[in-house]
Amino acid sequence: MGEAFQVADDIRDVAGSAEQEGKPVGQDDALGRPNAALALGLPRAVERLEHLIASAIDQIPFCPGRAVLCAEIRAVTRSFLPQMIWEVAH
Repeated sequence: MGEAFQVADDIRDVAGSAEQEGKPVGQDDALGRPNAALALGLPRAVERLEHLIASAIDQIPFCPGRAVLCAEIRAVTRSFLPQMIWEVAH
């Protein structure tokens, strides 16, 4: 989940706005920092994020409450990116 959060942050740095993020955007590119969205492109970075989330969910063992936990993880991770970015990437 940590890598998923980082990929989402990279995507927001490329595709977000300073108003949405509450901080300057484009800083990774300006400072020469690694950034998944810059390296992969926006659609593939979103695919990577989705893959990481699915992989994390797959690691949850079968147990009482698993379905609820999986649904909660999906809901929370959808908030990693604004809906507009999810839609543009697909």
